[in-house]
Amino acid sequence: MIPVIFKVYGTRLEAFLAARYGVDMRDEDGAMSLEWAVVTAFLVLIAIAVAAILTLKARSQANQIPDVVQSP
Repeated sequence: MIPVIFKVYGTRLEAFLAARYGVDMRDEDGAMSLEWAVVTAFLVLIAIAVAAILTLKARSQANQIPDVVQSP
């Protein structure tokens, strides 16, 4: 049984998982979840970068406000 499975699957790990647990390593059912996780992580990274840029810009502008207001 294992040699037949080993011909279908390329590695011993894939053959072991297929024979022992019925796991198909080449099944793409989980691909959508992985793709969504990668897209979500990328969007979070972009949001953090934008928040950091806005924070730096706001601090820069706030530091340019004079401390003393001159009376007229």
